[in-house]
Amino acid sequence: MNYHSYSNQLCDTIIEVEGTHFHAHKSVLCELSPYFSALFTRWSSPGQFMYTVPGVTPNIMKSIIQYGYSQQITITQTNVKAVLEAAYYLLVEDIVHLCHQFLVKRLCPKNCTEILRLATAHSWHELRDRASLMVKQSQIYCQLRSNSRGLGDRSGRRRQTPYTLRHSSSN
Repeated sequence: MNYHSYSNQLCDTIIEVEGTHFHAHKSVLCELSPYFSALFTRWSSPGQFMYTVPGVTPNIMKSIIQYGYSQQITITQTNVKAVLEAAYYLLVEDIVHLCHQFLVKRLCPKNCTEILRLATAHSWHELRDRASLMVKQSQIYCQLRSNSRGLGDRSGRRRQTPYTLRHSSSN
């Protein structure tokens, strides 16, 4: 079921995030995460239907609630960190796992330091080791590049080799 397709039919809760309201079904959210189960049963008063969730942006909460209905989420280089942090905070293990898979596939020299930080924070040992190795390889590569530039001319410019152009005369 798509989050928007039910048009607030039979919703029994409202999740409020930074002034934005999301109408939803408690059963869907409880299936999605133990955080919501605790929110609805232990952290609320009887008859409560509106719940404020701090520490998550409205866009990310919308994506997480949508995932509860559709089992689909868009993860990009731009939002992966925010989605991961929110999913981790809200105990949405499926989305945490999807973020992990996304980071494994996108690991490259440009982002290996940031992925190393995330992998370490989330105890993803295999990804941490891969990212750590890539960081070391990148550092060695940069060191080799800087050392090769330092040979000969110290200006950082390539040293030009003199040559003589021979003009052949056609007599």
